This record gives sequence, structure tokens and C-alpha cells, in this order.
Amino acid sequence: AHAPGLVAVEVGDASSAAPPGSGDIAAATFAFGEDVAALSVTPRRGSTEGGVAVTVLTHPALPRGAGGAMTQSSCHIGAVKVSARRVASGFECVVPAVDPASWVTKPVSLSFNGEDRLADVASASGGLDFEYLPDLA
Repeated sequence: AHAPGLVAVEVGDASSAAPPGSGDIAAATFAFGEDVAALSVTPRRGSTEGGVAVTVLTHPALPRGAGGAMTQSSCHIGAVKVSARRVASGFECVVPAVDPASWVTKPVSLSFNGEDRLADVASASGGLDFEYLPDLA
């Protein structure tokens, strides 16, 4: 882990035959953000029809220093990836529909780049789960 902040870096083409320092290296800045953890999901239950907006509470609630990574935020509900948007307490996602005959619980995770999942602080207490309930019609 690295402390949040900006770090100067140099980027070049490792496959280039030109000697280092010959103009094929560019200066750039990399922003290290704060470590963020997912704490809880609310609500934790909803219809198998999906469409429920769930909030993934994070700490810190609004991470600083992550730059453009926030625009690629997503939730993973089981194996299904859905988009996420920032809200005051963390991130909001809309759960997808599942088989109406199901009474199933799916793990919920959050990602800032669409692939890598954030640490789940709640795993010791049952994890971040969403329980799908069949409609009683």
C-alpha cells in the first residue's frame, strides 16, 4: 500500500531499440487513492424481479485520489456485473432479475475498475449479500 497522493513517474516503450533518454520516455503523474472497504449493503432483500437499488456503504464514504477510476465503478451481484454510481454514503447499484422460482442469496461486491473487487470488511459477519425472495402473488 502507498500513502494517498500524487507520484511522478516516467513511462516509456520497453520494446524500443532507442537508448534510454532519447526522447521515447514521457513524464506522467500517478494518483494513489485511499484504501476503501465495503462495509454493508442496504437493503439486503428484494424481489426476484430485480430492479432494487442497493447501496454499498464504503469507508471512506467518498474515496479521494482515485481519479478516473470512479467512472468505471461497478457492482457484482453474484457473477453479474452492473454499473454503480457514487452516492453520499458509498455506491448505488440496481440488482438484476433472477429465476422467479429462486429463493437465493447472492454475494455483492464493488469494483472501481470493473474487475478487481474491494475488500469486504463484513465477511466475518456473513458478508455482503443480497437475498432474492419470490413474489407472493
